[in-house]
Amino acid sequence: MTIRNAPRQLARWRAALAQTAVGLRHGRVAFVGDSITMGSGSGPATERDANDPQRCIDAYPMSPPSQLARLLRTAPGQDNALFGDKVCPLDGVEGFASYDRRVAFQGDGWIRFGESLGGRMFLSRRHGDTLLFSPTAAVDRCTVYFGAAPHHGGFSIADSSSTRASVTRYPAHSELGRITVERDVASTDPFVITHEDGHDIVIGGIECWNSALPTVQVLNLGIFGQSAKGVLHSEHPWAFRQAFPLLAPDLTIIQLGSNDQSAGIPIPEFRGHLQTIIDLARLSGDVILSWRHPALHEDEGESESYRQAHIDVAIENEVPLVDLSDLYVSFERSRPLYYDGTHQTAAGSNLIARTWLSLID
Repeated sequence: MTIRNAPRQLARWRAALAQTAVGLRHGRVAFVGDSITMGSGSGPATERDANDPQRCIDAYPMSPPSQLARLLRTAPGQDNALFGDKVCPLDGVEGFASYDRRVAFQGDGWIRFGESLGGRMFLSRRHGDTLLFSPTAAVDRCTVYFGAAPHHGGFSIADSSSTRASVTRYPAHSELGRITVERDVASTDPFVITHEDGHDIVIGGIECWNSALPTVQVLNLGIFGQSAKGVLHSEHPWAFRQAFPLLAPDLTIIQLGSNDQSAGIPIPEFRGHLQTIIDLARLSGDVILSWRHPALHEDEGESESYRQAHIDVAIENEVPLVDLSDLYVSFERSRPLYYDGTHQTAAGSNLIARTWLSLID
């Protein structure tokens, strides 16, 4: 059985989706996961080397969450949010931009730094540096999440027609800042963030939408090498435990466990971490657990223990579980779905997206 536990538990998500479909609000789905969620292997690379970071080039739009956004039917999906670099194994900000072409960096002061909900943040050390975010659909609103500590610098947000807002240095009571700008006509023109003074600026996230067209915003928080333990370990202001409540998703899909298994995290400890993530996600919406497909050369007994942990936690919390391992008869017969022994091709990511879709839409 691919989907365990009937989807009756998704009442809050069903209500949000119905309201989005009739134009009353925007829905939000967050994906908390690892390199499978971020789409590693789903780009056009064909070398199939597990250690080759080239598998991440142009992979973002074919990641399971991005494909799901294009498949939603009841209400249109949108993939216009960015929360960190996903610890993309390609070098520098230029490498990240080759993974996610919605983003472009100009100037030589940009680095990937610290922690955010979806990897490391983007820090600029030079006046005049710019970050461009090009939405995939016409939008008229853009929220920028940024470091707001007193030592952080100022920046402006503009589009092709004019400067929409400026953020200057100021004493803040919180290190979490956000500002929303508007433009008169929805378009796909990029929003441009420009470093305006001599103090470092830190960008933790960007989210764009069309105020006149309610959609389901997909928030891909997959991080390369992420584990349930890693989700919770940081006390950084922009890390999951502290910042996730700001997003307030209507539904959170959690796909973790592979890296906990690789690190030898004991099952009781893993279950405790997973429970904490579920509890945080339930503050705003419903939860779905997702257990991965089989991996080549793994300890089948150990993998089955983690799979059973997912089943047990799903039953205890009365949340649906998408068990992707049921879709794969064997690794050899499923070979076209794999980029390497673990990561999925675009076709494999599409299968994951469609399996999630069958439960939520």
